[in-house]
Amino acid sequence: MAKLNAFDVPEGTIQERCKVLADIDFLAPAIDESSSDPDLWEITGWGELYLEGEIDARYRQPTKRALRG
Repeated sequence: MAKLNAFDVPEGTIQERCKVLADIDFLAPAIDESSSDPDLWEITGWGELYLEGEIDARYRQPTKRALRG
C-alpha cells in the first residue's frame, strides 16, 4: 500500500497500522513471517468477515504491545 502511494500517510504509519490489524488477526504477513517488518500483507478470514460486516471490530482489541508499535 505504501509503495503504491495510494494513501497520504507515511510508510511507517501504514506499517504500524498493519501490525495492529495483524495483532487482531485481520491481516497476516504474506511472504516471510520471520521478518520484523513485512512488506506484503494479506487479509485473513477474520479480516474478510469484518469487511463483509459479519463481525464487529470492537470485540477484537489489539494488545497494548501492538498499540505501542
